[in-house]
Amino acid sequence: GAVNVRVNSFASSWMEAVGAAVVSRRGLKHDPPLPTDPPNQDNFFVAQCEEGGATLCGVLDGHGDYGHFVSLRLAQSLPHFIMTSSYWKGRADGEEKDLKRALRNAFELAQTDLKLFSILHGVDIACSG
Repeated sequence: GAVNVRVNSFASSWMEAVGAAVVSRRGLKHDPPLPTDPPNQDNFFVAQCEEGGATLCGVLDGHGDYGHFVSLRLAQSLPHFIMTSSYWKGRADGEEKDLKRALRNAFELAQTDLKLFSILHGVDIACSG
């Protein structure tokens, strides 16, 4: 079947420039799919860093009853938490950039954000990811 992918203008132009594409297909639980089958639960992000010209790309593989919810929220929050991390930018105290610590910090913040987001929306994500 047809795949609908919404891509922001930066991601679209970046992927065209480097010859990249995104293809995702909902898993088949039933053939033909039933209306109760979950939606495509995968997501991705492409984000340009203001400093240094780096481009972040991520692929998120959702699963479980609310995998689409989890992957969507992480596609929104992870790039933000990575690029705003003091470890990504270099700390005010002069400490060098530390990509490993920036990623670890961003994933911890994204996990906390996801838990709060799920509570706000009344969604149990315990078996989703």
